[in-house]
Amino acid sequence: LRDEETVRPMARQLDKIMPSIAEMLNDVKREVREAACDTAKVLFECADNKDLSPYLDDIIAAMMDQEAIPSIVNQLSEIVFVQTVETRALSIVMPLIVRGLKDRDERTKRR
Repeated sequence: LRDEETVRPMARQLDKIMPSIAEMLNDVKREVREAACDTAKVLFECADNKDLSPYLDDIIAAMMDQEAIPSIVNQLSEIVFVQTVETRALSIVMPLIVRGLKDRDERTKRR
């Protein structure tokens, strides 16, 4: 998915696509979850944020497992962003942030 003609239009739509993918990562059917996981990995490449790149697998895992959210929110809160955070990168982490805010643990909400 390195073709610029494909990446740019897809990157512009990440904010619309990612909420649906985040929902599918928790689907009851294993096949849907696996397809959503593969799709999320490809879409994360479109975000092209080098500060988030090392955490992308952890972000997907946290979206699939509610128990992992506090850990990844903690990791993300410690990132010093060197690259400008654009809409593409925010669209990747927003579903996770929304779930973190719904978490009962106050420490997660504060981070």
